[in-house]
Amino acid sequence: MCRNLVPPIAPRREQWPMTAQAGSASSSLLDALSNERSALRQQLRNKRRGVPRAQRRIAAKQLAILFDRHRLLKPGLRIAVYLAMPDEFDLSDLIARAQARHCTLYVPHIAHALRRQMNFIPLDPNAVLARHRWGIPQLQHPTRQSISVRQLDRVLVPTVAFDKQGNRLGMGAGFYDRHFACLRLSRWHRPHLIGVAYTLQQVERIPHSKYDVPLRHVMTEDGLIDCTGHQR
Repeated sequence: MCRNLVPPIAPRREQWPMTAQAGSASSSLLDALSNERSALRQQLRNKRRGVPRAQRRIAAKQLAILFDRHRLLKPGLRIAVYLAMPDEFDLSDLIARAQARHCTLYVPHIAHALRRQMNFIPLDPNAVLARHRWGIPQLQHPTRQSISVRQLDRVLVPTVAFDKQGNRLGMGAGFYDRHFACLRLSRWHRPHLIGVAYTLQQVERIPHSKYDVPLRHVMTEDGLIDCTGHQR
């Protein structure tokens, strides 16, 4: 995780703490932002949940083809993937193709839930999976050392909603924004954060805070979206 750049711990990603001097006006603005994001998150989760199973399978296969076509699976790359929850974009076809291309894959592992801390550990295809109490699948007994942020080349980020500026809504806990906070302020541009979402999850505007880390690209079943020309 990027140290010294993350916000204080908050119960939810949108509820970033404010200073004592911020006053009621700032509190109202934060509440309005949180409410807007929560409503948008629920709306897009419902849309994603409505994608038929057959369409999900086709999209998963197309995603793997598109990553290959855009040369994002070069041999030797260190790529962080995720183990999809039931409604998330399935990466199983992409993972198989990346392994065939001799990429080194890593998956998130929650190190401390209350502190919103996660690590990325090597993906062992023979490892036993377990579900975190929040329903997130992860390796049950990780034994190998985690990789640092700047050693990764690509990070595939689960996405609930996104806009063309690269702003993203996740599930709301803020694990990715905290872990990659150094990308907000540093000139270091690696790893590249690539959101993974269905085309229907794109919206005109995502309300964002200064603690949100924008995506560099978004990959949908229809193609790669470059967000770098629009980022704030």
